[in-house]
Amino acid sequence: MVPGRAVVTACWSSSYDSPLLPSYVIVVAVLSLLSNLGVTILSSGLILVCYAAMLALIAAGALPLMPVLGGPSDGPLTTSHALISLAYCAIVVGVPAFFSAATMRVLRRRDADLKARTAQLIQAASQRSQIVASMTHELRTPIHGMQGLADVIAAGVDGPATEK
Repeated sequence: MVPGRAVVTACWSSSYDSPLLPSYVIVVAVLSLLSNLGVTILSSGLILVCYAAMLALIAAGALPLMPVLGGPSDGPLTTSHALISLAYCAIVVGVPAFFSAATMRVLRRRDADLKARTAQLIQAASQRSQIVASMTHELRTPIHGMQGLADVIAAGVDGPATEK
């Protein structure tokens, strides 16, 4: 998804009550999942700036107001209605951006913790293998020596074996 696509849609929807505005939530959520926090905030800010520019162009008469099904009457855009629409846009775009960014921050932290724990477990397994190998060698050496002495005694090299 291209961040500019939502911005262009915001600029050319030509209605402050556009039903497209809530769809920006999806754009922001996808951006936050596919990119980093900076891109998410930048795109959200760009959407808000473009929406404000659209409101200014409608208020100045440079952009015709397109009727929206179920929207308010075709009266002029008042300052209070423009501010309410801008606040609505900020909430619609900002809240999902904030929560998506917070969720991604938590997931990235947990991913880093998991990678660190995995590295610790790999190192512990390696150390365990070294200890087992060393211990096996240390146990085998005396056992081989005792086995060699037992073979010498059983062969009777120094004479017959006695109870002593």
